[in-house]
Amino acid sequence: MVLTVLAIIVTVTFLVTGGVKLFNVPASLAIRDSLDVPPGRWRMIGVFEWLGAAGVAIGLAYHPLGMAAAVGLAVLLLGAVVTRLAAARRHDRSEAAGLAIDVSTLALTIVTVGAFAKNL
Repeated sequence: MVLTVLAIIVTVTFLVTGGVKLFNVPASLAIRDSLDVPPGRWRMIGVFEWLGAAGVAIGLAYHPLGMAAAVGLAVLLLGAVVTRLAAARRHDRSEAAGLAIDVSTLALTIVTVGAFAKNL
C-alpha cells in the first residue's frame, strides 16, 4: 500500500513537471531562462520526466522497472540541484525555494526507490 501511494505521488509529480516543460508553460520557460538551460535540453528533461513517471507507474506491476525508473528520476533531480546551485552562483542570487523543492522531491523519489527495493 505504501509503495502504491508513493508511486502515484511520484508519477503525478513528474507528469506535471514534465508536462510544463513539454508544453512551454510560461512559468516553466521563465525558470528555464533563469537557470540558463537551453530550450532543447529543457524539452529533453521533460521527456525524461515523462518516461520516468511511466516507468514508476508500470513498476507497480513489475517492480524492477519501477525501481530503475525511480533511480533515473533521482539522478535527474541531482542534476537539477547542481544546475540550480550553478545558476545561483553565476547570477549571485538565492535559489533557496527551488532547491527546497528539488531536494524534497529527491527525498520522496529516494524513499520510493527504497519501497520498490523492499518489494522485490
